[in-house]
This record gives sequence, structure tokens and C-alpha cells, in this order.
Amino acid sequence: MYAKMGGTPWTVSHDLTVDDEVVIGMGNVELTGSRFDKKQRFMGITTVFRGDGNYLLSNISRVCRYEEYATELETSMVEVLREVKRRNGWQKGDTVRVVFHAHKPLRNVEVAQIVRKCISDIGSEQTIQFAFLTVTHDHPFKILDTAQKGKEVNEVWKGVYAPNRGTVIQLGRYTRLLVTNGLSQIKRASAPLPTPLLVNLHRESTYVDLQYLPEQVLKFTSLTWRSTQPAHAPVTIYYSELIASLLSRLKEIPGWSPAVLNTKLRSSRWFL
Repeated sequence: MYAKMGGTPWTVSHDLTVDDEVVIGMGNVELTGSRFDKKQRFMGITTVFRGDGNYLLSNISRVCRYEEYATELETSMVEVLREVKRRNGWQKGDTVRVVFHAHKPLRNVEVAQIVRKCISDIGSEQTIQFAFLTVTHDHPFKILDTAQKGKEVNEVWKGVYAPNRGTVIQLGRYTRLLVTNGLSQIKRASAPLPTPLLVNLHRESTYVDLQYLPEQVLKFTSLTWRSTQPAHAPVTIYYSELIASLLSRLKEIPGWSPAVLNTKLRSSRWFL
């Protein structure tokens, strides 16, 4: 309730070596049933945070067909970056870091290249560090810690072999596995081992610190203001999922228009 009223329950520490740091979550909602439907419609969802987790704003793009989505994404991203630049007071010569989180890469749409073009257009007077991350649970990997004996609860052991929250495993030059739910987050002995997040950095990124970026993803899982427990994904992704779920229900209301979300509710945490 406090967050919905405009309060900020808590934040996290962040890197102070740049003049400003912005973390942007990118999601979308499909407004038809089958993904093979030629008339399939998309709506882009963008959530924007400061580097310390302070929620800034959200942006909902207009409804469009899949083949129009790349153009609509570029238009929406330019609008978001221009608003962030104005709000945060970017000055000429500032060094600004912009980190993007996407749930999955879109088929036939090179999102990272679109984002990079938008950044170069909006931040021509600033030095922009850019990182584009795909953050997903959709992968075949599991992590086991054979030294983890678990915890006994009512004569039953839970969390056996569960790695500690914050464990990072390197899979390749640009890819990491990140454990976001450890022993403390496992509630039942019958619960399966939590699936780690797969964090992949796009090769065109200009900021490539894969020690800092997974740590930031981990911190953002603790920033959900719906609970004191960490979310299954960083709030950049999680909030987009919440908005998408509500939009799919709101569209069934006669006369509903998402335009209000980009005006009166632009800075509101209405979706919590």
C-alpha cells in the first residue's frame, strides 16, 4: 500500500562511479491466442528504474502487429530515454550507464541494435555505457551443491544440494548462471531445487563487467515491493510480467484504453 501511494519502501546500493545509472526492463504482451496467427498483436511494456532500484516510470506502447513491433519499439524507446534524460538532468559530458533487461530475445527482431541506435540518438552529448542482458529461466541447466546438507523441519530435510543465493557460475564469455533462491527461500521439503537465472550479455554491449551485472540482477530480485521475500526474477522483468497479466484482463473491458497508463499512472505502482 505504501508503494502504491508513491512511497519507496527500500532501495539497494549501486555503483557511484558514473554520473547516472538507469536500469530498464523490456517486456511485451501478446493480445491474441496462437503465436502462429498472422493477425497477432503486440503491446510493448517498458519499466524504468534508477541504479539504486528507485522506480521512475513505465511506458506502454500502442498495439501493433508483430511485423510492426520493431518500429514501435524504437519509437517507444526514444520516448522513454528522452523522458529519463529530462527527469534525471543529464548534462553535457556526463557519463551515464544504461542497463537493459529482457526476458527473451524476440524472433527476427534485433532488439539490442534498436536500443543502441536510440541511445546514440538521445545521448549524443553524454558518454553512454550500454549493456543489454537477456535474463530468463528458460534453459536446461541446474546447479547442485553437494556440500549442502539442507535444513531439518519437522523431521524432514529440505533444500538438500541447494546452492546458496547469489552463487554465480560461468558458462561462457558472455553467459552466467545466477542462483536467486537458496535454502532460506525453499519452503517445503517436497519443493524441487530452484532453477537459476540464465544471464546473457549481448556482444554489442559497451559495458561488459560480468561481475557487476549479475550482482545487480540479484539485487533487483530483492526490490519487489509486494513482499519482503525475493522475487523469482529481477523487478525489471517481474513488474513487466505483472503489467502484462493485468493488461490481458483489462482489454476485455468494453471501452478500455491503455492511454491512461502513459499519463496519470505513468509513475504509479498501480500494478502491485
